[in-house]
Amino acid sequence: MNTTFPCPAPLTPPGLRPDRRAAFTLIEIMVAMLLLSVIIIGLVAMFGQTQNAFRVGMAQSDITEAGRSVMNMVSRELAEAVPSGMGASNFIIYNPPIASLVQDLTGSTNTTPTRRSYSLQEVLFLTRQNKQWNVIGYRLGAADAGYGTLYRFETNLPPSLLPAAPRIFATNDIANFSRVADGIIHFRIRPLDIHGFPLPLLPANATNLHQQIFSYERQTGGGEFDYYFASNALPHALNIEIGVLAPRLVERLRALPDAATRRTYLSKSAQSGAVEMYQQRVTLPSGDRLANP
Repeated sequence: MNTTFPCPAPLTPPGLRPDRRAAFTLIEIMVAMLLLSVIIIGLVAMFGQTQNAFRVGMAQSDITEAGRSVMNMVSRELAEAVPSGMGASNFIIYNPPIASLVQDLTGSTNTTPTRRSYSLQEVLFLTRQNKQWNVIGYRLGAADAGYGTLYRFETNLPPSLLPAAPRIFATNDIANFSRVADGIIHFRIRPLDIHGFPLPLLPANATNLHQQIFSYERQTGGGEFDYYFASNALPHALNIEIGVLAPRLVERLRALPDAATRRTYLSKSAQSGAVEMYQQRVTLPSGDRLANP
């Protein structure tokens, strides 16, 4: 009986056995590195955009906070204005001889211009605490380029020197003022009557039994008026307007060589979006209602 056994496979030395373990090819590795690079670049770009948005948000928050702080400060002090009851000026709104900045707004064209005119006024008024009279004023410094720094002036005067308050304010050096805020492009105060309308213009030195109010239009143009209130006269209310430039734009303007170049750059429509405008109406409770026309 013949029995056939299967022939065993020949033995292969260990060093000659083929390695059948799975591995990446060079092309697969390069594709994986390319995909990883794209993902990293996308993450970096997204992080950069998020960081820029955060900076813009912080800058906008700073502008808003600065504008509101200035508005709250000015409106609170103006509401405390009181009449002198004598020949002294109680309240003065003055337009310095600086050409108003006119700025093109976004969307403005040569055929259909849309522009906004800014004002940089000065204001002086009286307040009183017990028997002490205070003279407070606000003025824009270095405003030749159409914007400047808002400064505050304050001094105490005896009643006999109150008529000299406007002269003291006008001749005092700006170095003696307190710095309030930078980048102010618009500072305008308009007096209102008891019905909320702008005070009617009266001839120069117009007076009657109950009021002494003087107003005239400046010869330099611009449509703004200077107001002088004396004796027991005060405006019934005030409309306060303040415009603040973005800090980044202020830094950019400072890099320009002169005021004329800054004014030209600031008047372009591309810069109109960097202006934050604030408006508030304030009632002056200390005024004499009979003194208003």
